[in-house]
Amino acid sequence: MQRTHPFTLAHRLITSLPALAYALLPILLTTGSNFASYFSLIAFIGFGVLGIPFIVAGWMRLTFRVDPDAVVIESGVFSRQFRNIPIERIQRIEIEQPALARAFGMARVLLMTGSGAGAEGTLAFLPHARALALRKLLRALEQQHERSIDIQTPSDAEAAGEEEAETTLFDMPLRLVLGAGAMRFSLVYIAIAFGIVQNLQINPEDVVDFFSDERYSEYTSSLPDSVALTVALTVGIAFLLSWLFGILTTLNSLYGFRLTREAAGKLVTSHGLLGKTQRTIPVARVQALRIRTNPVHRRLGYAQLHAQTMGLDDKSNGLAQLVPLAQSEVGDAIARDHFGVTRPDIVRHVSELFIRRRVMRVLFGVTLPVAIAYAFTRSHHAFWPLLLIPPLILWVRGIWNAHGYVLEKGVLVVQAGAIIRRFRYLPTHKIQSLELEQSFFQRQRGLASVAID
Repeated sequence: MQRTHPFTLAHRLITSLPALAYALLPILLTTGSNFASYFSLIAFIGFGVLGIPFIVAGWMRLTFRVDPDAVVIESGVFSRQFRNIPIERIQRIEIEQPALARAFGMARVLLMTGSGAGAEGTLAFLPHARALALRKLLRALEQQHERSIDIQTPSDAEAAGEEEAETTLFDMPLRLVLGAGAMRFSLVYIAIAFGIVQNLQINPEDVVDFFSDERYSEYTSSLPDSVALTVALTVGIAFLLSWLFGILTTLNSLYGFRLTREAAGKLVTSHGLLGKTQRTIPVARVQALRIRTNPVHRRLGYAQLHAQTMGLDDKSNGLAQLVPLAQSEVGDAIARDHFGVTRPDIVRHVSELFIRRRVMRVLFGVTLPVAIAYAFTRSHHAFWPLLLIPPLILWVRGIWNAHGYVLEKGVLVVQAGAIIRRFRYLPTHKIQSLELEQSFFQRQRGLASVAID
């Protein structure tokens, strides 16, 4: 049995410091004594008395070994857990290097089996060369199971040196990384900013007084006189900050993205600026492919390519990025040359009764709340939502127009999405089950909905 590197202890202690500092804010920001400051002090003492020894004990009690047919992991301080991960069940091997671990030459190894619960085994942290050696050993053991060949355990020097012969399929230039970030937007960053402001006890009046200083009077003098201008400026700044944060996070995540294929039939992705992640995806265990575009992508001729692996994990719903963003021809070429599927020129639409069914749902969903609101208020303002019905009907028509399928050469291609367009390539020999569902109205028309697993 082997242990992970002692750096694991330092990493867990360091990464817990922000949460500890957050807990100490009431003590640092409060001059008097109150319940919050006492609670924070107790949490701080509890971390030192119980938290640190528990972290040390958890590291000492986690051991692992690699057998010819399985990886065995033992862990647990009070209740022991024994995990036996068969070699042939390991679908993906990921090597992650968060920023701090990368600075010290460490890496985290994740073993994915497609069980639906994320990583079945996590080894954090190992020296990077040792992590590469472990991955190479597991690949060799897998090949032994598949081909019954003799192998030798590689040394760290061999792993750090020449890897298996590989072919680069896609290198993502910096301009595409920035472009992908520019098309990403999330209000999560705004929520985080408001949370920080609240915990730092920054009053809005203080911010107004700061910008009301004579140095900014030229720019802020007209704000008190125009509520609309003030609101528009605030919303604009919030969207701008969220957009910039999206670019920065995408740059940190996708910088240097590269997709390669090894001689043993493995796809390997590597990417990251501060931290670095390497993922191994066996081609034979890819269940389906997905090409995704939005209106901006389609206008500029770009697309994304993902591989759907067996089972779902908690981080990416089983989707592995093969091409985060590139010209459509790049993703189409990879799908054609390495998976034998092509994007169809035309698809077969589903029944036009789909439109009537969705329109009835829209009418019911809009008119019922309007009727209830009018019954309680007796105000004509309750009828304003009815203006949404015409654009929603057009929206339903767009959904139907974008939804279709085609079956050719053993591959079922399903197209869906009026705005976010998705092409799903489902090889028929990968299909586990088919489910036909018929509502009462569908049975009257001889129709059915099809779900494919």
